Amino acid sequence: RTLSESSVFSSDDDDYLVQDEFTLLEKVAAFYSIPAVKFVVRFVVHVTFMFIYIMRIYETDSSDTDIERLTGVEIVWLVFEAGLFLDQRHQSLSSEVGRLDVFQRLWLVSDILLIIAVCLRGVSLGLTDYESGWPQALYQTYQVVSSLNAIVISLELLPFIT
Repeated sequence: RTLSESSVFSSDDDDYLVQDEFTLLEKVAAFYSIPAVKFVVRFVVHVTFMFIYIMRIYETDSSDTDIERLTGVEIVWLVFEAGLFLDQRHQSLSSEVGRLDVFQRLWLVSDILLIIAVCLRGVSLGLTDYESGWPQALYQTYQVVSSLNAIVISLELLPFIT
């Protein structure tokens, strides 16, 4: 647009110029598209992710053979991972079809690991036959799969500026 197309002069008073205003969403999108802001936001997400993961590990009692119930930290962990999952689905739908670079493949691996981990956790919580050992084995497998997922997500978040 040219200046004359994007501005309107008042017929009553020619002393002021009213320009098209950006919507709040456009302003926020422009702010978050700045490389330095992207860097800081991704760094904060990375640190938050690692903090939640570390809290989750310290909260786990490895000497306990029973299946632990869902805790607040684990719920936050799962919500955080679900947010990453949904964000990746949104980015995949809005990006070029057929484009599968290294980071897209990492996100795919992360998504598969998340789905497996959530299924394992759900089944381990649902089983009550503790003498068979299945709930404990599923819970331990869930811990391993979610730890592998944490490693993959950490690799995905390292290139802060894309």
